[in-house]
Amino acid sequence: MLNKNLSRFQRRSLALFSASILLTALITMFIHDYFRLQHHSTNGPLAWTLALLPSLPFLGTIVLALRYIGRERDEYIRAQVLLALLQGSFITLAFTVVYAFFENYLKIPSAPAMAYVDVFLIASMIALRIDLRSAQ
Repeated sequence: MLNKNLSRFQRRSLALFSASILLTALITMFIHDYFRLQHHSTNGPLAWTLALLPSLPFLGTIVLALRYIGRERDEYIRAQVLLALLQGSFITLAFTVVYAFFENYLKIPSAPAMAYVDVFLIASMIALRIDLRSAQ
């Protein structure tokens, strides 16, 4: 996945993005599976902490993205990253709308809210890969 043409800053940013995405997915799966599916009930400060915990790596991803966009020297790469984030947002919006109609009319179970974060991050990564490959 790492390209030899990437700068040290780009490689470090890519590693941090990948780690935050993996951490977001793992924490989301753990919190959802263990506490929701096992029917554990929590209340008070523990419930608030468990509700906030899966969003922390995603908030870190936002900070990383803003930092990367602000410090990237190559304007073309910066534009490609912004385009990929925009495309990821559109794909997530489309997925959310379609899935909401399925929930309403087909009575399928609702997805955990953090699943949409995973859809956004994966869609943005795939869009960036496609945009950069088509530009070569």
